[in-house]
Amino acid sequence: MVVAAAVEEFAEHGYEGTATESIAARAGVSQPYLFQLFGSKRDLFIATMREVFERTASAFEAAADAARARDPSTCSILHGMAEAYCDLLEDRHLLRCQLHGYAACADDGIRAAVRSEFAALYRRVADASGADVETLDGWFARGMLMNTIAAIAPDLTRERDGLSLAMLTPVEGQRPATSPPSAETRTETAPARAVQAAAASAAAERLAAKDRAMGRTPARRKPRSPGKIPD
Repeated sequence: MVVAAAVEEFAEHGYEGTATESIAARAGVSQPYLFQLFGSKRDLFIATMREVFERTASAFEAAADAARARDPSTCSILHGMAEAYCDLLEDRHLLRCQLHGYAACADDGIRAAVRSEFAALYRRVADASGADVETLDGWFARGMLMNTIAAIAPDLTRERDGLSLAMLTPVEGQRPATSPPSAETRTETAPARAVQAAAASAAAERLAAKDRAMGRTPARRKPRSPGKIPD
């Protein structure tokens, strides 16, 4: 009960920003009782990280067993575990608490615990899938990318092209970043600019011819800029 409350509080505010009073209040216990269970805020945070990693590893192993029953290949098992992780990432508290765990690794004790838990998770995935090191490294790398996508675009679907969609869709209240003209825009505007430039050059030549006809030395006139055509 206390650890479950701590997952939510640490997910919302991080290690440094979370008050133990808030955790105790969410859990419905007194702060002195909380410190009877966990000697310090750091100890509670480490226990919370262990819970987060255990939930992840247990979900992976259950998914591996289900996938193995259908198809015992390594590819099938890893795919099953990846699908299970997609489901886990829908729990925003679990995701953000995990990310705060990595962010808090400036603390030696927390770093040692998180490192130990991550190593144990790696070994459990290796044992469940039978994958080699290179395959495991790529699988975990994609998992960390999924963490990032899930954190910055929680409404993103699992479609393959969803990453670019997330990058290009502005967050509500923010102005979209200026993007370069599309190939289609460049194709449409380049000829128009060329026509305007040619027209400006022809106008300058007509003025020079008029000067010569009147016996004047043609002025060195610079053709007017055709101006910018809106993209």
